[in-house]
Amino acid sequence: MIIESVQKRLPKLTVLDVLPPSKSFTAKNTFPLAQDTLFIIKYFFKFCNDSHDFFPDVPTKYYFLHKFLFVVLCKVVQYHEKGWINMGTIALFSGQGSQYERMGLELLEQDDSLKSIYDTAKEALGFDLYDIIANADAKTLSRTIYAQPAIMATSLVCLEAAKKRGFTYDAVAGHSLGEYAALVASGMLSMETGFQVIQARAEAMEAAASAADGAMYAILKLTPKEVEQICEETEGYVIPANYNSSVQTVIAGDRDAVERAAETCKSRKARAVPLAVASAFHTRLMQPAADAFYGKIQNVAFQSPNVAFYSNVLGDVRTDFSDMPTALAKHIVSPVRFTDELLAMQKNGIDTFVEFGPGKVLTKLVKKTLKDVTAKNCENRETLEGVLA
Repeated sequence: MIIESVQKRLPKLTVLDVLPPSKSFTAKNTFPLAQDTLFIIKYFFKFCNDSHDFFPDVPTKYYFLHKFLFVVLCKVVQYHEKGWINMGTIALFSGQGSQYERMGLELLEQDDSLKSIYDTAKEALGFDLYDIIANADAKTLSRTIYAQPAIMATSLVCLEAAKKRGFTYDAVAGHSLGEYAALVASGMLSMETGFQVIQARAEAMEAAASAADGAMYAILKLTPKEVEQICEETEGYVIPANYNSSVQTVIAGDRDAVERAAETCKSRKARAVPLAVASAFHTRLMQPAADAFYGKIQNVAFQSPNVAFYSNVLGDVRTDFSDMPTALAKHIVSPVRFTDELLAMQKNGIDTFVEFGPGKVLTKLVKKTLKDVTAKNCENRETLEGVLA
């Protein structure tokens, strides 16, 4: 009768069927576990006060508290199994614009087996990506058709170098283009298929960019809401395209409108930095690219990820992988909600953020957005050692 009464009062906290075996809980689990535990303890003592006749002595009362805490433990395990709660370390991947000449090649001097990644890329792409990275000038490397696969290859080289030295991760995420390295790193795509998919994306985006006069500016020292308001008040098409931090938002759209919005931001003592990109990515100007891209990848088979996968479009962990071609096409024309992603990661227990690929833009964004976390980047031999330390 006591258990029945408890379950009637706690309908959402019934014991789960089976506690999965071989599950260990470490300090990295404490944040989500503490949230649920605090809630159930408060509910428990309220229940005790309302139903003191059910508990004739203290040992009986704490017996039921123990049972309730077991329910919480089961709940946390269930959320982890479904990918709703992640623990520990996340691998982050750089976006377009971070490229530079000979990026990542220093790691090949240390381990020439990593060149197999470029061999796979060459077979998938139909051109020598290694040669582009090693010998092309910055202008050539910045072309979308080269920059996107080159950054992805560099990111995967950096990740593989770390994995060979014992690095492990519990989740993945990327900024814009970086989501494609994350797809490979999560096991959703093979490396070869990943390069084929990124080539389809790069070609579609370069074609759309050449047909539209778009621009992007990074706005610093204004809040996202302030930037949103300026965009709404500006004549023409301009929107926030990348939510990077509490004081950094990228705006994009028709060039004239973007430049007017940037001037308004400057008048409010913000910094407005033009980005060296071909057009207005993550806006409706890229809809032709999204349509062409979808046509090329609609029959690609995506596997379920081996680790939690965070989405720019959702600003949170993705749990529905039933139609990834549509999701990735939508990604091309949707804002990057990276700040929301970071907050969701920390809420879910992630405390170590490692960026793989050229530059350390994402590492800086993590440090600006989150407190009490570790953020590192890996792009060469020195930073590789730092990640492993």
